[in-house]
Amino acid sequence: FFPRLSCSEAISLDREKRSRVSAVRVLFVASTPIHAISCGRFSFIPLPEEALVNSYSLANSYLTMGNYEDAYTMVRNAEMAAEKGNKGEIVELFVTKGIVEEKLLLWKQAIGDYEKAISLEKAKNPFANSATIVSNLANAEAGYGDYKQALSDFRKASKMNGNAEFFAPVIGEALTLYQLDQVKEALNVFNSILVKYPSYSDSLAAVGVIEGDLHKFNNAIAIDGRYADIQWVREIRRWTPKLCDKLEERLDSWKGQIEGTSS
Repeated sequence: FFPRLSCSEAISLDREKRSRVSAVRVLFVASTPIHAISCGRFSFIPLPEEALVNSYSLANSYLTMGNYEDAYTMVRNAEMAAEKGNKGEIVELFVTKGIVEEKLLLWKQAIGDYEKAISLEKAKNPFANSATIVSNLANAEAGYGDYKQALSDFRKASKMNGNAEFFAPVIGEALTLYQLDQVKEALNVFNSILVKYPSYSDSLAAVGVIEGDLHKFNNAIAIDGRYADIQWVREIRRWTPKLCDKLEERLDSWKGQIEGTSS
C-alpha cells in the first residue's frame, strides 16, 4: 500500500519531492472503497492523471478534517479530471462523493452516487462484494427518510458481509427498526451485538435508552461519554430521529444521575 497523505502534506505539497504516480494504481489499490488509499507525492506537470490523484487525495484529506464543502469541490474536480484523462468512471470516486454528500445532508445525491458505484463495481466483477457500499446506500436512504428501503438494504449488506466484523449494517438495521416502531426487533438486533461484544458502546447506549436502564446507559457513557450529548448523537453520530427523541427524554429524566456529567 502507498502511504496515506496527511492533511498538511496534501494541502502544502513540496515541489522538490513530487514524482509521477499512476492514478489508476492509486485509486484501485484499496480493497475497501470507503478506505481508498491516496498517494503521497504528485508530479509538478499538471497532467490529467496527476490532477485526478491530487484532487482525490485532497478530497479525502478535507473529509478527514471535517471541511466538507472543500472536500465536495475536490471530489468533483477529480471526477472531471478522470473524464478528461479518459480514465472512465471510477468506483471509489462515486463512493467518496457519496460520503461527502451525506456529510452535507445531500441525501438524494448520495443515494444516486452509491447506486452508480454499486453498478460500476458489478460491471467490473459480477461477484464483487459491495457490502460496504450497500451499507452506505442504506444509510443515505435512512437520512432521506426512506426507512423501509433502508432496512432492506441494511439487511442486504449484512447478508453480503457474512460473518465478517463489520457492524455498520447491523447497527443501521437496529436503528431503522426502532424508527419503524419495531421496538422488540430493534432490541433483539442491538442485544445480538452485545452478546458478542458487551462493551460495544453504540449498542449499549441504545439498549439503555430504549429500556430506560440507567445502569446500562452509564456503562456506555463510561466507554464513550459523547452519548450524553444529544447534539452529538443527532448531528454527528446521527441516530434515527425517534431514538434521538427517546434519548433526549431519558437525559431529561436522568438529570443529575448520569455519570461524568454535572447536571
